[in-house]
Amino acid sequence: MLPGGAFLVECGSSGPGSDNQLAGRVEHIVSGRATSFESPSKLIDFIRGVLAPVEIDEGGGDVSPTGDELDGSDGE
Repeated sequence: MLPGGAFLVECGSSGPGSDNQLAGRVEHIVSGRATSFESPSKLIDFIRGVLAPVEIDEGGGDVSPTGDELDGSDGE
């Protein structure tokens, strides 16, 4: 069984001359949600969104994250 916090992160630089920039792709192993990122903050936002605790709507039984959820799409 895989831990719920397991992510695969592929990193590279954003382009030539961008030594301080981080870009790549991240995938949550358990759910399969994935996205590309162009900065460390986007990477962290995605991970936080995936790991955010969920609340169950007692009226309809819907499950929704407590914070801003990223949809996991990479725009492709």
